[in-house]
Amino acid sequence: MINFKKKILDFQRKTKKNSPLLKIETRGSNAFLKTRWIVLLIVLFCYFVIDYYNIIDPSLQNPLLFFFCLLLSVGFNYYLYVLSKSENGLKLIMPVIIIFDMLIVTFLIQSFGKSDSPFFLLYFLIIFGANIRYESKISAIVTIFCVLLFLIVSLNDLRLRGEVRIMNIIVKIISLSLYFFAFEWARQFKKRTQILNATIADTNNRLKEINEQLDFQKREVDKKNKLYREMLSFVSHELIVPLTPIISISSYHKMQVDLSIDEVKSSFEMINASANKLKNMIDKFLGLSKIERGEVIVDYRKMELINDIITPSIAELKMRADEKNMRILMHPASNVTSVIIYSDPSLLTVVFNNLFSNAIKYGYANTDITYLIRLKYDRLECSVINFGDGIPPDKLEAVFEKFVRLDDTRHKIEGTGLGLFNTREIIRKLNGDIKCESVLNHLTTFTFWLPLEKGDDIDEY
Repeated sequence: MINFKKKILDFQRKTKKNSPLLKIETRGSNAFLKTRWIVLLIVLFCYFVIDYYNIIDPSLQNPLLFFFCLLLSVGFNYYLYVLSKSENGLKLIMPVIIIFDMLIVTFLIQSFGKSDSPFFLLYFLIIFGANIRYESKISAIVTIFCVLLFLIVSLNDLRLRGEVRIMNIIVKIISLSLYFFAFEWARQFKKRTQILNATIADTNNRLKEINEQLDFQKREVDKKNKLYREMLSFVSHELIVPLTPIISISSYHKMQVDLSIDEVKSSFEMINASANKLKNMIDKFLGLSKIERGEVIVDYRKMELINDIITPSIAELKMRADEKNMRILMHPASNVTSVIIYSDPSLLTVVFNNLFSNAIKYGYANTDITYLIRLKYDRLECSVINFGDGIPPDKLEAVFEKFVRLDDTRHKIEGTGLGLFNTREIIRKLNGDIKCESVLNHLTTFTFWLPLEKGDDIDEY
């Protein structure tokens, strides 16, 4: 017995803690042992009752084998009791217990009534325990072994007695099988129920996520609709403003016959300024339309950045800068005076016009706007810096979105909210990137990077 116990403990050390061959832990072992003792007492009680009333033919009884089986069961249960009191608790592997019980029940049936033995019911108890503790495979094996053992006993009984009722044997074998299938049906039903519940829970989670996404998209759509409504209102107003002097001056000239040259010149200057303002607004909206439709065409050419792009852009905006007594100068920290770049001159002109125009618009009067140009490896880094009210930290990314304009109740600066959006999209089309940095009431810096040469990874449309 000591060697047997040692082998069991050695086997347990090699077996994983959560193995399917689950051991009976100390918790619940007392209830398990009590159940086994109660079953043993019931078997003994049934034996004496049946024997007393001669329910079973005495010729089918073997008291010696019965009490031998009873003695083995008592010894085995006592051994389990001793193990339960050890340091490791009751650690006997359940398959060993099941195998022992099946053999004992088979011998009990053989010793008392054979194929008609009432102890046949103990097979149901064994199958019940196997179905409770294990999945289908092991439970099916236990059921098959019970059927085979009972079939062996029955065939032996049939060989010894000709009057054995074969139908009775068949019914008992079928009952054991149906007993297992009942458990299997319950097990599969439970599994399907769990799968269904898990599927429902997963579907609910996905629906919750979809609802959250829809709510988020709805908020975004509402936000964009609000921006579009504001844009339409703004555009309708901004288009009327430059048209008003054109219409009023032209109407005035229609009614006047004699006009001096100075009056005509002054009138044409006003008409020209209003027409240019209107043209600039239309150009920005046309640029937005091209960007959104993906129709921006990149025409790569080799050019000198400062002379071909920056200097003409500064000259175009000089009058606007002079109105605020501002100058656009190269920053002294620039590490180049001439830059050869392979890019699109028209798109780069739009970029510098937008950045310089933005700096003039939001910069303080009587200050200088500087552009800083540096070469870093094979990329161009260019910054446009101005002094002004600055941009709040939470708006640094938003300024690049469509129709976004900073609230400016003090200066009431005109604009479409498209210049920086178009600038960012153009720079990205040229395989570059742009960012904004700002200190409130001080410096605002827009920095972008572009490749000097056309790379293979640049998309060309």
